[in-house]
Amino acid sequence: MEFVMNVGGFVMHQNMMQSIKLRAEGGTEPAWLESIEIALWLAALLSGSIAAGMYLVRKNWRQPLIVATLAVVIIFVLTFIQPSILVRTLLDAGLVIGLIWSAKQKA
Repeated sequence: MEFVMNVGGFVMHQNMMQSIKLRAEGGTEPAWLESIEIALWLAALLSGSIAAGMYLVRKNWRQPLIVATLAVVIIFVLTFIQPSILVRTLLDAGLVIGLIWSAKQKA
């Protein structure tokens, strides 16, 4: 676990240094970017929360558990690695598809 946290910290540090460099050189990120990042992060959190709720109330609990676990991993990726908006959107879409897959399974 320590190795994973160190790798995540390294990637996050690199992203922070790139942001500092961008600002020092007079550049800025688009104003809408932070709102989109927050919305995508919250979408992953909501998908994971719904899957966790399904895990608690359904007899067929394996699929919701898989989706909830993947949501935790994706939240870590969104937080520490901070991939591009396209990758974040695809990860969230995968969670929603997994959530739909879990909901279609018989309870």
